[in-house]
Amino acid sequence: MFIWPVKLPGPDGHKNEWHTSAHMIASQSVTRWVRMWSNRKLGAYEHQIAEANNPDPTFPDLSYSEIIKIAFKDNPLIKSHNHELMKRLRGE
Repeated sequence: MFIWPVKLPGPDGHKNEWHTSAHMIASQSVTRWVRMWSNRKLGAYEHQIAEANNPDPTFPDLSYSEIIKIAFKDNPLIKSHNHELMKRLRGE
């Protein structure tokens, strides 16, 4: 398990193709195994859905706070949910 900070459109609503394609791929990865790579000529990410008959991805039954604690347990700089990085991960 890992945290993937997929960027959302800015306050002005501007969409970036890198962010849009990453968001679409992240959405698909919830129920399917995917492989993603950058395509500089296209200016976005591309992906391929796994052809193997793998079991569906499973996610632990943890809250967002519990996942954050696991992800950043060894980082003494992040001591609260109000840390700037935490706000960015939440899209604030």
